[in-house]
Amino acid sequence: MSTTPQKNTPHEPRLFPMTALMRQVKVLPATASMKGDMVATADVSISLDGQYEGKIELEAGTIHIAAGSKVTTELCIADYIYVEGSVKGKLHARKGIEFGPKSMVSGDIQYDGDIDIHSGARISAQLSGTEPEFF
Repeated sequence: MSTTPQKNTPHEPRLFPMTALMRQVKVLPATASMKGDMVATADVSISLDGQYEGKIELEAGTIHIAAGSKVTTELCIADYIYVEGSVKGKLHARKGIEFGPKSMVSGDIQYDGDIDIHSGARISAQLSGTEPEFF
């Protein structure tokens, strides 16, 4: 039995659903920038690889803020959010939020389910999760 801990790479999320990464739609390539709001009423998985400024509201689905991307937002809300890039603003994950080892976040983080912060992530934010029920 090995006592060496397994190492996850930025491409192997621990909380974010792997199926979402496999079916995600790249809405913003690394070489592009976009300003505006995005709303989806269907269950979608999106990836932002470039520079984005605006709100993202998904009624269901996932947001992947890829390594090297820069997002400035009033609000990003989805079931799951996986941050590998940089975010300034408010993030709200209904089921889970994960911060990769090179992620940088400044703002507010709200999570109604689970949170996973990889070693190396840089976060300067107010965290608010579901109230724990004590015995």
